[in-house]
Amino acid sequence: MRLFPKGANVIARAHGKSVALRKPLPLKEVDATEYNPGTVRPEPKKAVTTVDPRQGQLAKLKKACAKVEAELEAKKNELWQGAGEQIKITQTLEVSPELAPYIDREKSLAWNIQNCFQKAKAVKKKQLGTEIRLAQLRREMTELENQIAATPAEALVSQAQLANPASKKPDSQLLHQASARGRTFDLGSDTFLYVGKSADDNLRLLRKAKAWHLWLHLRDHPGSHGIIARNKNQRVDDATLQRAAHHLLQTQFGAKAQRVAGDKFSVIVTECRFVRPIRGDRLGRVNYSDERTFLHLFNPS
Repeated sequence: MRLFPKGANVIARAHGKSVALRKPLPLKEVDATEYNPGTVRPEPKKAVTTVDPRQGQLAKLKKACAKVEAELEAKKNELWQGAGEQIKITQTLEVSPELAPYIDREKSLAWNIQNCFQKAKAVKKKQLGTEIRLAQLRREMTELENQIAATPAEALVSQAQLANPASKKPDSQLLHQASARGRTFDLGSDTFLYVGKSADDNLRLLRKAKAWHLWLHLRDHPGSHGIIARNKNQRVDDATLQRAAHHLLQTQFGAKAQRVAGDKFSVIVTECRFVRPIRGDRLGRVNYSDERTFLHLFNPS
């Protein structure tokens, strides 16, 4: 029999106590360890599956493309040029309804004409930068799709590794992922430095870097960006930063390194999450924040 605290068929009482009895349910066949209090049933093994991290990168690129396409379409729909031409021809502030939002009736006709054409020029410039950015994203997306199609089994990571960040190492193929030229330096302790060779390479590296990677650049000196790839929450000591600064300077000055031997340089370092490329800028310039600066005495090797 089995005892049930509710729904009794028979209740037995004795000495002020009672117990309820109920017709037992049919017994099912179970593993004997189920009713053995001294045995712990082994948990079934979970199937280990693998995922391709490049699929996630591809999804991000597609999302970024869709966003930039929407921005480009919005810029194309702005009618500053049409508004300026209409009021210039009619010499009045009376315009068609779709152009009304572009006219400030509290301002003079001359001011509105000038403002419309200035806005139209600025929109055209922004539109050009957006088109360049869109073309670059589409190129990166095509290259990544070709890589996945050519080597579908490359760079597969098990879910168990993804669930254990401590076991992961920084990706030593950042230049390859970014399709950028440059140099890679092993700084030790699973830490790598990547240095671009051009403005385009610098931005490619920056866009492929993780938010917690470190960004290095010489203060007041245009040139190469350095990306220190590290594990999340890994501390990079001052000695490692000095080695990274040496490689950055050696790469940037190249054959002319001896000319600046013995000079001190101010080096900026901050996490990549605080570095933002300037949209439409062809020189590869960026805005950054939360930076700190250290001095490096350069002695070329």
